[in-house]
Amino acid sequence: MNTMQKMRRSNMKARKKLTELGFTNIQMFPHTRWSKDIHLEEIGFDGFCYHNKGKDRRICLFQVKSNQKPSKAVLRVLYNLSDAYSCICLWINCPDRKPVEVYGL
Repeated sequence: MNTMQKMRRSNMKARKKLTELGFTNIQMFPHTRWSKDIHLEEIGFDGFCYHNKGKDRRICLFQVKSNQKPSKAVLRVLYNLSDAYSCICLWINCPDRKPVEVYGL
């Protein structure tokens, strides 16, 4: 399986998981291997979506990985970004033949 097929499959898994968690208007950025469209701190995000929870509508930035869990330093950056910008920042890990893992909730 080439990298583009793996990326497409990971994106489909991530989209399905986000809709299960109640996120809407999921937009994935077109990107190449070395460039992302949104950079905050040292993280390049793969897309954004919205989360409606009562009257609180917040934007969510997410990073999709095929098989890489975030380090504690990256999780700390995600939590700091969430607090600073009043948004939700997620790291979604989509390994093969295992359930999708979401970090940052």
